[in-house]
Amino acid sequence: MQLEESDAALLESLGLDPGATPEEVEEVISDLIDAEDENEALINRLQEERGALLNAQVERDLDDAGITNEAERQTWRDALLDDRAATLPLLESKSGQTSGAVPLTNRAPASAPHRPVGTSTAEDEQRASAIRNRATEIQAASKGITFDQAWLRAEAEIGRK
Repeated sequence: MQLEESDAALLESLGLDPGATPEEVEEVISDLIDAEDENEALINRLQEERGALLNAQVERDLDDAGITNEAERQTWRDALLDDRAATLPLLESKSGQTSGAVPLTNRAPASAPHRPVGTSTAEDEQRASAIRNRATEIQAASKGITFDQAWLRAEAEIGRK
């Protein structure tokens, strides 16, 4: 029995000649099913090995952190398995370990103020009071504006010193 010509594309995708017999087609399909079963078994084995490696890594992380209470270990274990990258810094901070000191940035010495703090004059206090009052008026009149923005506008109106 010959297959119909409409099946030629199917036969070609299976790597068979257009004149292949049904037995040849069944043999190729059987081989594909066997290959799928082998691949599924390999995938399962790899997933088991990956799980074992992951569990060993998590246990080592917990041992390194000094977590001995089993209930606490289970909580940390679940968190590490869910998102190790985010949980590991928390675990390190709990155990007191650090992965390295983080340098502080933008800590250059500041320039000295023009006048020592606490030596404002009556004129400075009067000007600050006028700016504060005007900033309050601007903020009340303009909905959605912050006091800082109102202060800057008031300072521009009154004039900087």
